[in-house]
Amino acid sequence: GSLFPPVRGSPNTDGFDPDSTSDVLLEDSYFAVDDDAVAIKAGWDCAGFAGGGTPSNNITIRNITVWHGGGGISIGSEMSGGVSNVLVED
Repeated sequence: GSLFPPVRGSPNTDGFDPDSTSDVLLEDSYFAVDDDAVAIKAGWDCAGFAGGGTPSNNITIRNITVWHGGGGISIGSEMSGGVSNVLVED
């Protein structure tokens, strides 16, 4: 595979943002970002509620490497629909 890291110091360069999604598997991945490596979200404020408040659930994250970033794995900041059943291992 190829790696295209952002220019160091670039703002808002999340690696992977599952948003209002279900049954996600992220594994054996490498992140070099300047924000969150993984940011689990579920809708933004009123827009999240207007869309039926679709949650993010059944998410498995395993064996990831974060070389640098603002946060390894974050849950929230945009989660009007809610987040449940998240497993992080290794």
